[in-house]
Amino acid sequence: MILADFDILRVNKTSGVAFLEVASRAWIEKKTLLIADTEPLGASSKASARVESGGGWWRGDFNEDASENIAQISVTSGTTGMPKLVAISRRAISDTVGRLQHHMEMDASIREYVAVPVTFSFGLARARAVAASGGQVYLPSNGFRPDEIAKMLERNEINALSAVPTMLRSVLANPQLIGRAGRKLRWLEIGSQYLAASEKRKIRELFPEAVIMQHYGLTEASRSTFLRIDLANDDELETVGRPVDDGGVRIAPGGEIEVRGPHLASGLIENGVIRPFADPCGWLRTNDLGQLHGDWLEYKGRVDDVANVGGVKVSAEVVEKSIRERVPADVEFAVCVIPDKLRGEKLAIAFAGPGRGAFPSAIREVARANGLKQVDIVEHDVDALPRTDTGKVIRSRLADIIVGRQIGQAADPAFVTFDRMSAREAEIATIWAEALGIEAVGRHDSFYDLGGDSLSAIGVIIKAEQLGLPPYAIQGMFSGETIAEIAAAIDQEEPPATARDLRSIRADALNALRGVFALLIILSHWGPFFVERAGTAGALAWSYLSPALRIGTPGFAMIYGMGLGLFFMAQLGQNDAQVRRRMWGNTQILLAGVAMIGAAQAWRLHITGEGFGPVWPEQLFYQVLLFYLIMVPTSLFWLRRIVMANDPLFASLVLAIGSYATYLLCSAVLPENSYTGWSSLGWHMLVAPYAYPRLLGATALGLAAAIWLQRDTQAQSMISRAAKAGSILVGLGWVMVSSTDGGWLDNAGELVAIPAFAGATLLLYAGALRISALGRQALAMQVAVVCGMLAFPLFIGHGLVAPIKDSLKASGLPTVVAMALPITVFLAVVLWFGLKLYRAMFSAKHPI
Repeated sequence: MILADFDILRVNKTSGVAFLEVASRAWIEKKTLLIADTEPLGASSKASARVESGGGWWRGDFNEDASENIAQISVTSGTTGMPKLVAISRRAISDTVGRLQHHMEMDASIREYVAVPVTFSFGLARARAVAASGGQVYLPSNGFRPDEIAKMLERNEINALSAVPTMLRSVLANPQLIGRAGRKLRWLEIGSQYLAASEKRKIRELFPEAVIMQHYGLTEASRSTFLRIDLANDDELETVGRPVDDGGVRIAPGGEIEVRGPHLASGLIENGVIRPFADPCGWLRTNDLGQLHGDWLEYKGRVDDVANVGGVKVSAEVVEKSIRERVPADVEFAVCVIPDKLRGEKLAIAFAGPGRGAFPSAIREVARANGLKQVDIVEHDVDALPRTDTGKVIRSRLADIIVGRQIGQAADPAFVTFDRMSAREAEIATIWAEALGIEAVGRHDSFYDLGGDSLSAIGVIIKAEQLGLPPYAIQGMFSGETIAEIAAAIDQEEPPATARDLRSIRADALNALRGVFALLIILSHWGPFFVERAGTAGALAWSYLSPALRIGTPGFAMIYGMGLGLFFMAQLGQNDAQVRRRMWGNTQILLAGVAMIGAAQAWRLHITGEGFGPVWPEQLFYQVLLFYLIMVPTSLFWLRRIVMANDPLFASLVLAIGSYATYLLCSAVLPENSYTGWSSLGWHMLVAPYAYPRLLGATALGLAAAIWLQRDTQAQSMISRAAKAGSILVGLGWVMVSSTDGGWLDNAGELVAIPAFAGATLLLYAGALRISALGRQALAMQVAVVCGMLAFPLFIGHGLVAPIKDSLKASGLPTVVAMALPITVFLAVVLWFGLKLYRAMFSAKHPI
């Protein structure tokens, strides 16, 4: 359906009698009413009308029309903040009006106080239903006023009311305002926001003679269910009603509410075309969660408002509902979802007025009932709850307010400093505090004092660029400068002149080596593809190159262990919460990566026709990233044991030996993979090259090396120590491997090669330390550092290339094109991020 086929009349979104006159005329003249203050993209009007606000009485005409012509275009964002154009047909509007008349038993005597704006679907439908019944509508000039309603009821001027729960709660909090006049109300419709069953009973008591209707619906499907509160039993009061007439409701497998019926809007407008949002069977899947009890629908909140609190999923609306049943009706509050670096997400209760801290037992009880701890729900004060014009809380905006306030608190010296800071120092401290998830930051702290590492540094870089800080502010951070030194350099517009900190030298060396090993792992994975196309010469070269590339996997694990020693070990016991938050943040990145690669592999299995065979979990998920997905969250367990030991160096070596022994035991007990499904994947994680015990051993060796090397306080002595130990281990390892049958060509992947690879790692680390100590000027070193900071993204990206290539090839693309496309995208993304980091860290304008 093309929008240009309709005669569109645009009217500004200003509620009042004048608006109803324009809307009524548009219906009679069969024009399409566009309700918008400005011309929205994708919907051009042929005429416009400008109306002013103003209340009073209105009487109009409304005749039902079952045609599919578009009667109305509503520009709505609801509580999500994302605007959309909804095209509503004359048939849908007529069906809604007819059902309202019939099920509310409306007649020509109705005189209704419409408390909600008539520019919204709820208010406009009320006006149309009253007009169709031959009655009159009253629009208040100064908004919803319970005292005005009571007086008009007393004087028999009105006998009907339409309002949203937020408005009615103010009446329930002060029932004396209505008093005996409530018996004169004959009709009441309540909007689709949540009302507790106890609140519905109180409304029924306040208006004992009224037909009381509540509905569930949305702009796209107005009034999909009806609940006659005046007739409902206790169980039914817990619901939002049931579909009537030709309407239908069902629950999708994911828990989302789906609706259908003649009341559904025609579709969403995109680029001037109306695109249906219902499936071929007429079902519209909403973004709301629900549960059916027979025909009765229980509303359980929006999908967007479901928090994942450390793996426990809970709806903000459900929690709000439970708390509301335990606190006085006049307490104004709302619950929303906010990010949390430790738990992923948590719930925030925002109080607009008295209430914060006043109901600990209620909150504790609700938290326990939903599988949460009380610390998973935090309380905040806000000036006012952000709402739509119909009174619905905009939870996303509320979350933004709370998060913004938390960041603002981080900038407050009371939260992030031990001593007074200048404005520039506070700005830098705020960035660091946000990236590291800490509250106490002093002006004489360096990034490494606070436990900063490469992943958290990326967050600092992005934020610093957004705030327009010069490159040397970042470079000073990586050089170990304190907040005070960096701030002074920025204000003086010149780079810091102090010598580089030993920790920054070590951090650069680790990042560089991490980058080298990441590239070696990628080369070992991609090499066979190119070797196959190089013929005999390529195969011969690969037979000698392949053993050397095997250092990538154990070497990267060793560097990971050294990073644990440098970035995390000192923080244990001092800031455990920060360590947990950072571990959880890294785990989320890895989980996303494993999921993405698994999805790409699933696509490959499907499109190539290979299918999901008996070992599909292995085909989807077995990769080096899976080890780190397990290793990162378990690192804290091992670190704690090592820190608690009398001799952490000895404990690390014992862990390494125990891990390798466990790997050998598993290999002996489970020599062959005779398993299928997840058991097959488990077998791989015990005895295959990326097995957890095997790479845990390499990680423990790296941690031992970090502990041992940290005894040196001078870069040169550390370089010498690493070089000597590396040389000895390489020599010993070479002798051990060479003495085995098959030598290096057959045994580079066996445990016997571990001493040689450990020694080579230490030698490379010594070299990287030397280059870093000289000033980070070598281009190769700089590129390696950037690659190291992007190591996990590199693993994720390169892991996507092969399955996507196979899928594109199976789709009919030539092999060269199928390979070129994912590689090009991968390289482009890596290059873009790499250049961004490179400019921030190594800008030539202000070299360190």
